[in-house]
Amino acid sequence: METKAKNVVTIDPKRCILCANCYNFCNNDGGGAIRLHSGDDIGLHAYVVYDLCGGCQKCIDICPQNAIQKAIYENGIVKKL
Repeated sequence: METKAKNVVTIDPKRCILCANCYNFCNNDGGGAIRLHSGDDIGLHAYVVYDLCGGCQKCIDICPQNAIQKAIYENGIVKKL
């Protein structure tokens, strides 16, 4: 079953300094799509739950490291723009 493509954001864990600006904004004013996770090979990092992302992309403007980029999510695949 194909799904409609939607605008989302993606976070580059190598650029992210874990300031939590995006997390706080999204969880207070948005859909709660940005989460913080501890573990994996990169340790604590921010990531996006694409099914919850409303595509407002306001988090891009508040990221001091330009770690958040526009992307498209379709059929379980994320493509950076």
